[in-house]
Amino acid sequence: GVTLIEAVLFISVALGLIVGGLVFYQQASRAATYQGVVRGLQAVQGEDRAPYQVQRGRKIAAVSSFGQSCRASGLSSAASGRAAL
Repeated sequence: GVTLIEAVLFISVALGLIVGGLVFYQQASRAATYQGVVRGLQAVQGEDRAPYQVQRGRKIAAVSSFGQSCRASGLSSAASGRAAL
C-alpha cells in the first residue's frame, strides 16, 4: 500500500509541476505581448526616420507594412502611431 507520507509527497510534486507550468506559460505570454509592442514602436520610429535617411546623395523612402496600412487608411504613419500610443 501507499503510506500517507508518500501520498502527500506525490500530491505536492504534482502541484509543483502544475504551478510551474502555469508560471512558465504566463511569462511566455507576457514576453510575446511585450515583443509585439516593441515591434510596433520600432515601426513608428522607422517611419519617422525614413524621410531623413540619405543614401548616395538622395533621399530614400523606407516603406514598411505599418506605413502601407496607414497610408491605405488615409492616415500618416507618424500621426497614427502616436495616436495609438
